[in-house]
Amino acid sequence: MGGVVVYSGITFRNHGLITGAVTNVAAQDQWLLNILRQHQVEVFNGVTPATTMFVNHVEGDDRWQEMPISAAPITVRQVERALKGGHHVHLGPLHPADIEPGVLRLLRRSSATVSLDVQGYVRHVENSRVSCKVSDHLAEALSCSTLVKAASRELEAILGYYGMSIEEVISIYDLREAIVTAGRRGGYVATASNVVSYQAKAVEHEVDPTGAGDVFFASYLASRIHARQSIEEACEHAASLAARQVEGRYIPGALLMAPERT
Repeated sequence: MGGVVVYSGITFRNHGLITGAVTNVAAQDQWLLNILRQHQVEVFNGVTPATTMFVNHVEGDDRWQEMPISAAPITVRQVERALKGGHHVHLGPLHPADIEPGVLRLLRRSSATVSLDVQGYVRHVENSRVSCKVSDHLAEALSCSTLVKAASRELEAILGYYGMSIEEVISIYDLREAIVTAGRRGGYVATASNVVSYQAKAVEHEVDPTGAGDVFFASYLASRIHARQSIEEACEHAASLAARQVEGRYIPGALLMAPERT
């Protein structure tokens, strides 16, 4: 079990935040939802014949992926149900068609603060193989967002696609903060007036980097939006938890293992 819903959802709950997860999990995979509920995450599950599956091939900070099967997209109706009373929406699409475009228009009209992990909008799936390609939906996703995270390679693809600098992207889409991650090299946070760099934390024993980016962004958001910490403080806290995730000590892989099937 993985993905933004899992790693970010549990991280938000670990920071004491009331959390709801909008997702589409097939009937035969309902055990996935039990893990979220055990962490007091309210689940808004839709109807889908299949659950999205990724195969990650990891080599250090580099990885390539396969997506052999995908779920039905998240609908406007699902998000409307979850949005009631919520003031922060975190978008983590796994691929360009993971969320109905109408959801982005809904969020643009709402008063909620929207954070976006761009990963799904810079993925292209062909014959199950995932490659890097900027989606036409990214512009609308940026338009409804306030804080945006991109891995350094994702950002490079986006800036090349639009023919802009990061400063221009921040200005045109009125972003409050753009968080750029680069694995063990650290990263930086860019605003309209400043750039704050941060260092990655040392990892004693690397177990699995899967989910580290999600943990970093969710803990950064919890610090910035909800605890109102400074960018420097939020980066320090997020980098520490991301290192613990890589070491297998934050959201342990054993917690997310599927039961054996006969």
